[in-house]
Amino acid sequence: MNSFIRRTGLLVLVCVLLIGSTAPALAQQSSSNWSDQLYQELKPQVKTYNENIDQAPSFIKPIIGGERVKLVVEPTDGGQKAVYSVVVAKNGRIASFKNEPPQKPTIQVTTTEATVKRILNASDKKQAFSDAYKSGDITHKGLNIGSKAKLVLANAGMKVVNFFHIGF
Repeated sequence: MNSFIRRTGLLVLVCVLLIGSTAPALAQQSSSNWSDQLYQELKPQVKTYNENIDQAPSFIKPIIGGERVKLVVEPTDGGQKAVYSVVVAKNGRIASFKNEPPQKPTIQVTTTEATVKRILNASDKKQAFSDAYKSGDITHKGLNIGSKAKLVLANAGMKVVNFFHIGF
């Protein structure tokens, strides 16, 4: 198991693999097109995520499975936020990624355009993501009691994994 998945933990894994695995840097664009362009940059990464989810610790899949994620990216120019829907199947794979807010989201992941660009432009994207997550530039929260409980358990599990430097 690589350090990226160990460090990211829980549900942020869903959205960050979409953001962090995108190769090209995002171009500066107007607020009206920003959400659509970012969506087109991230959409192909669903396949990459699904191909790599089996590398995640076994306890992650039941935690992220069945969740409806609201991914919010705040633009640098102060314009309209990009809001995407990420639906995760029970097996942990992304079943749906849409350029629209999810219906009845269970988890919200929030970051900024600047954070996405910093990760994309970094020579070590995994470390850049880890730093952004640890510094609070990428946040997540459960939007219902069940998701809040899952996130508490996932955080505790990832702390144990990181404390003992368990490799997968």
